[in-house]
Amino acid sequence: MKMDMTACKSGTVLLVEDDPLMSDVLNYELQNMGHSVLNAENGVEALIALETFRPDIIITDLMMPEMDGYELIRSVRQSETHRDVPIIAMSASIAQHIRDLVLKLGANEFMTKPFSFSKLEWYIENHLSRRNGKEEMEASA
Repeated sequence: MKMDMTACKSGTVLLVEDDPLMSDVLNYELQNMGHSVLNAENGVEALIALETFRPDIIITDLMMPEMDGYELIRSVRQSETHRDVPIIAMSASIAQHIRDLVLKLGANEFMTKPFSFSKLEWYIENHLSRRNGKEEMEASA
C-alpha cells in the first residue's frame, strides 16, 4: 500500500487496483485532477487502509486477488464509519448483470474499462459536490 498525498484541491481517493499499469495511469490522472490518492492492491489492503483513513471517494476494480471488489463494496456498505463513502466500481466486463450486481451491492457508479477520464472526473466531482453539500447542510442544522 502506498500513499501520495500531494496538494489536494478536490478530495482524497482510495484507489483499489491490482494491475500496476492501470494503477499508475489512474494515479497520474487523479493527481492531475487535483486529488490525493491512497493505493491498495486488493480489498484486504483497502479495508486495512480504511481503519485509519477516511477517503472522500473509493474507486475499485472488481477482479482482484485475496478480496475482490464485490466483497469490498459489500464490506464498506456494512461499515458504520464508511457506508456513506461514494464508490465507483470499474471492470473490463460489459455484461449488464455485472453492472446490475455492483449497483445492487451499493456502488454509486459503474464504469467499463477502458473509460473516459473526463467521465471519471465528472462522476468524482458530482459525488464530492453532493457530499460536500450534505455536510454543509448538516453543519448549519
